[in-house]
Amino acid sequence: MQRSAARDYALAAALVAAGTGLAMLCVYVGTGLLDGFGDRDLSRLGSRLRRYAPIALAGALVAGVLLHGYHARLLARPAPAWTVLVSIQRAFAHFPAFGMLALLGFVLAFVWGPLLWIAALLRLRPRGVPVGEAPSLQALLVIGVGVPIWFLTFPFDAAGAEGESDFPKPSPVLLQGQMLWLLPWLLAAVALLSGAESGDTGERVAPGWLALAASYWIGDYLVVALQTAPALRARWMAERWREVAGDA
Repeated sequence: MQRSAARDYALAAALVAAGTGLAMLCVYVGTGLLDGFGDRDLSRLGSRLRRYAPIALAGALVAGVLLHGYHARLLARPAPAWTVLVSIQRAFAHFPAFGMLALLGFVLAFVWGPLLWIAALLRLRPRGVPVGEAPSLQALLVIGVGVPIWFLTFPFDAAGAEGESDFPKPSPVLLQGQMLWLLPWLLAAVALLSGAESGDTGERVAPGWLALAASYWIGDYLVVALQTAPALRARWMAERWREVAGDA
């Protein structure tokens, strides 16, 4: 049991470290796409990121251990009351990225719905895609809107503070695959945020601070997708089996 727990903590630390590396890469690429990869400021940014990378990765390893401990408490029955307080701060910290993802997902679904209606009216379908297998509006809403919002709010459900929601929720069985499908869009959102500007000063967000925030966004997302989501799926399956056994 102790060896298994140590592996879980090590995996979480490695996932957050990987998220830190991806965050730095996304900020660098996003800045390069906006300013040009031959820009002198971009060269200085690259040098700064490389200089701070060892410190950032060391901090990521510690953060991964703390994140795994937090998620392990969320999965406990019942979850400790302090997890609700932490989850409130977590939701605020994640909202800039995942709120934007949910908004973009809603816009995409809003455009995709009429396209599907027109395609059905004209009996058209994407080339090479069998009839009935084109992405449905519901599937886009679940992945593009439901997954980001679930990621923001699932700690409250785990802690027993679940609220009413009209947003489509992902299925526990498909959750991991849906989260991994959304991962490239999260990386693209981080790159896009490299051009975000302050509403007060009009200055672009500092790339160093953005990389720090994105390290948490991506690292926590990887931990949930590759550790917490499978655990939630296993719990859901066990509960269904107990219900079936009880009915039998």
